Amino acid sequence: MRSRLQLLWLLVTLAYAGVRIALASRYLAGYGLSIPIFAVIELASSALFGFASGRFVPALAARTGPDGRHWRESINWGAATLIGFAAPDAFVFATTRRVPFQTLILLIFFVTASMVFSSFTLRRRVRAAQVAQNLAQQRDATASEQSS
Repeated sequence: MRSRLQLLWLLVTLAYAGVRIALASRYLAGYGLSIPIFAVIELASSALFGFASGRFVPALAARTGPDGRHWRESINWGAATLIGFAAPDAFVFATTRRVPFQTLILLIFFVTASMVFSSFTLRRRVRAAQVAQNLAQQRDATASEQSS
């Protein structure tokens, strides 16, 4: 079940990348943004973001462990998630030139809104994974008590 959700999430992030590529082509190509290069960066970053965030949530939810393994996994997957999220926007800001002020404000708003939405989604997914993990642990404890 979890692998299906991770695959679905990856497909959603890639579909979102297609929307971003289309918007960049329509609104930013005239300001020095190379759409083919942006498309490659966007698709690769979205694949990284979709895959890494799908691994980041379970690692963060299972953040305990005597050896700290889950924390290290959380940090690694979190860093990969952040890189996948930020790389296309960093490329846009680094390569566009003479963008009108209104377009720049709209771009900053869009990046900020995406970041906030992703943060809330990630938080909700982590909490849901923690609840599921706690329920499973309680179920296991109850089952072991009943068998004793």
